[in-house]
Amino acid sequence: MEVLLLRGVYMDIWYPLIKKVFFPYMELVKGNKIRKKLSYLKQMERKSYEEIKDKQQADLKKLLLHSIEHVPAYKKFKKLKKEIEANPYEALKKFPVLTKKDLMGAPDQYLSGHVSKYKLIPNLTGGSTGEPVKFYMDRETVEWYEAARWQGLSWREVEIGHRSVMIWGSPIELNKSQHQKYALKEKVLKNRIIFPAYDINPDSIENYVKTLHEYQPKYIYGYASALNIFAKLIEEKGLEIQLSLKAIISTSENLYDFQREQIERVFRCPVVNEYGARDGGIIAYECPHGSMHLTELNAVYETIDIQSKGEVSLGEEGSLLVTDLHNFVMPRLRYQVGDMVTKSVNKCMCGRNTSILQSIEGRVDDTFIAKDGSYVHGHFFNHVVRTTKGISQFQFIQHTPKTMSLKIVKGPEFAEQEVLDVVSKIKDKMGNHEIDVEYVDHIAPSKSGKVRYAIREYPLN
Repeated sequence: MEVLLLRGVYMDIWYPLIKKVFFPYMELVKGNKIRKKLSYLKQMERKSYEEIKDKQQADLKKLLLHSIEHVPAYKKFKKLKKEIEANPYEALKKFPVLTKKDLMGAPDQYLSGHVSKYKLIPNLTGGSTGEPVKFYMDRETVEWYEAARWQGLSWREVEIGHRSVMIWGSPIELNKSQHQKYALKEKVLKNRIIFPAYDINPDSIENYVKTLHEYQPKYIYGYASALNIFAKLIEEKGLEIQLSLKAIISTSENLYDFQREQIERVFRCPVVNEYGARDGGIIAYECPHGSMHLTELNAVYETIDIQSKGEVSLGEEGSLLVTDLHNFVMPRLRYQVGDMVTKSVNKCMCGRNTSILQSIEGRVDDTFIAKDGSYVHGHFFNHVVRTTKGISQFQFIQHTPKTMSLKIVKGPEFAEQEVLDVVSKIKDKMGNHEIDVEYVDHIAPSKSGKVRYAIREYPLN
């Protein structure tokens, strides 16, 4: 099916079709309730904090009572039934933290006894830092995830069916025929086209920009690192973007200030941070006031100390635990997604009364150990290198607590003294270990298209 081209610009025939034909059809025939859930979330976001917590507490009680009755891994906690009914928040703390290793070791123990996994929707974590974790969901769970995403997008006047471009990992395992079907499905049902994140390079950038100008998307969605590289190449080529974008949506990776600044400078529109995980759903979305609002009607979020596993106070950094309130087919209570965050003591002035995240420091896997035993976040290395003028790209790798290397791509203004200064600052922070510096032509992204600026190759504990 061809897209109409009017005066060199694609005419958007899909937005009205998706809005008035495809979605009503899916709602009527397939029971799709994404728009109904979206309407509910938008209605609730302006309720008082107390009303939101009351609803969250009621949903948590329902989930916990279901789990102790139907989920093999949680049946031994039937003794908590009265505590769950009296105070589900306090009862939740008596369940163990669920790690990815626990889930991988006995996945079927977390399936509800009344369902067959063969009728569920299988999913995998990205596996960028180790073996992927397999888990299951049903349509109800997926619809809540999607509704939460569209809720966040609606804060920038982006609607279901609006034309978009994704800079994303491409399903490289598909053959040519399957690729064509995949692309057609993306276009017809989602009104979007995909630029493969691993293929963004100086030779392809002009064609991608040409496609952007012809296609005229309402928004662009992609990995933080891929969006940054895309913007950087556009700027280096001296190209000018002529789009009326609602927003650039950055997801799947930590969004750094230097990335936001460059993307906004090139595209002349706001960059919006989406925080989510395949095994955690949409966790938080950035509002126009710059606050990261937690999706508290979809999940309960706790933050704990990495070592003691005890709860940390608001304003203190901790490892994030997610209890998905809508996944009754494979409940994962207090699931440790592997990210370090800080929940804020403040509320946002935008009028949306959910709790907010003060900071998202990144994955536990991107946390490093200094010589004195203290933890160092991966964003430290970004801050150090980004103050230089002559380093185009970099990648810091801590192979063991005592061995490190630094890959560097030289920029036009490269000066060796800057590298010496960077190495000195890293040693000051990490301890006086030797750092092997290697000059390379390119820092290759993973197959997904993500670029990891800092990598730890040994277990944290």
